[in-house]
Amino acid sequence: MAQYRGKYRYAKDEESAKQKLYEMLAGAEESKPANVTVEVVLEEYLNASMPNLKPRTVTRYRLAIDAHLIPAFGRMKLHKLTASDIERVYARKLGDGQSPASIRLMHTVLSSAIKREVRLQRVQTNVCSGVQLPRLDRDEVEVFQPSEVQALLTAASQDRLEALWVLALNTGARVSELVGLQVQDYDPAMGTLDICRSVHDGAVGTVKSKRSKRKITLPAIAREALDRHLTREHSSIWMFHNSQGKPFWYSFFRTYRWMPLLKRAGVPYRTFHVCRHTVASNLLSNPQLPIPAIAAYLGHDVQTLLRTYAHCLPDQMQDVAAAMDAKLSQQSAPLRLH
Repeated sequence: MAQYRGKYRYAKDEESAKQKLYEMLAGAEESKPANVTVEVVLEEYLNASMPNLKPRTVTRYRLAIDAHLIPAFGRMKLHKLTASDIERVYARKLGDGQSPASIRLMHTVLSSAIKREVRLQRVQTNVCSGVQLPRLDRDEVEVFQPSEVQALLTAASQDRLEALWVLALNTGARVSELVGLQVQDYDPAMGTLDICRSVHDGAVGTVKSKRSKRKITLPAIAREALDRHLTREHSSIWMFHNSQGKPFWYSFFRTYRWMPLLKRAGVPYRTFHVCRHTVASNLLSNPQLPIPAIAAYLGHDVQTLLRTYAHCLPDQMQDVAAAMDAKLSQQSAPLRLH
């Protein structure tokens, strides 16, 4: 058997195995991109991947490449890059105040770029596979208190975008999903809403994942708000739009719509995504609702939902113990002394 860098070749005898080892070594030398830098690899990867990435993901990857990866590794030859080089840079960035989540994003981009080089047989292995990443501590998510939700709904009642705010606080839909709603997505007869696209800064795309594409039944308060919204003059295909009839760009939406609503409601600033956290928390606190149904309503997978919002689940340990007692008492025959 010949073995090199985790690859194995089998032969009938030692001489044949040696020959195969020489071939593997020669192939490794030939595949080394002697003049290819990490910067070139990163740029080629992003250009090749753009058609398969969401615009917002491209923006995040572009920032990671320009702000972090190229300054740290750009001039290095790809075949000379080592796991220890990468770990040293990550450690330094952590010390400079970068979060573990930011480090993991950088690593995702770098690893994906080198994985492409392996697929194209330009290098033998992905050096990123041996890198130890910083642990990602998940803090408890922030939510609006019931009094704050009520204040927001009261302030929203006088707003042109009342229906959007009501949907956010009752469905937990992501901002890109709400901005991406079209009039045809709402069925007033059935009271359902199709969430089937997203829009970010004018770019129309698919929703975040396969599970995010969903049809949900709306609460009465949301249906009533949408019905009122659609009775007004509506000349655009978009449910919520700017003065030109086009979807909002996020920076405009945040600065001129979301922040003023919070101010009118007297609620301290939180990101719009806190609406989603609040809905998830409220639903999970109800022990009567099945977890899979909540996940489907939010467009989450069950595992991610539980990992993110585990602290919102009610403490039912006593109920569990009582259920086990009841079950075992039914199965256990009474003891009789003879």
